[in-house]
Amino acid sequence: MVYVPVPDCESRRELFDLYLQGRLREECDTQDLASRTEGYTASDIATIVNQAAILALYEDRPVSNRHFEEALAGMGSSLSEGELAHYESLRRQFGR
Repeated sequence: MVYVPVPDCESRRELFDLYLQGRLREECDTQDLASRTEGYTASDIATIVNQAAILALYEDRPVSNRHFEEALAGMGSSLSEGELAHYESLRRQFGR
C-alpha cells in the first residue's frame, strides 16, 4: 500500500493551472481556487475544471472565475473529513 495525501495548497494551484492548459479562458485566480479547495483530491479538481469548462461552453464564452464559482457551488470534496482522518490514522499506523 502507498499513502498519497491530498494535495497541499500549492499543489492544488498547480493542478488548476495544469487542467486549464489548452482551454480558452479568461484570467482565472487559481491561487484563490486552491485556497478554497482544501481537502480536495486531484480528481475533484479535474472535475471542477471540467464543470467550469462545460458551463462556459453552454454560454459560448471562455472559462472565467464566475464559471468556477458556479462549479464550486455544486461540488464538495469527494472525501469526507472522517475518511481523511481514517487515511491519516492508517498512515501513522503503517508509515515509516
